[in-house]
Amino acid sequence: MTYENNNEWNARVFRGIVEEAGRDHIIVSEVDGSNYYILLMVNLDFVEFDDPIEYEYPFSAGPVLTQYSPRPE
Repeated sequence: MTYENNNEWNARVFRGIVEEAGRDHIIVSEVDGSNYYILLMVNLDFVEFDDPIEYEYPFSAGPVLTQYSPRPE
């Protein structure tokens, strides 16, 4: 995670388990469960996983944006 204009720490690494994820945030817990963090996606640089992940995009059943009519001018 990168935090601009922060005098204490400009960048910080969080290690743990991804508990939940939303459009604008993720919730990470430490492996021992002692701390939980809500992290904003706007500060996220990249994510690295030690193990294979299983991920299903939750909105795949909805309408596809390309099927909507163009906006009127």
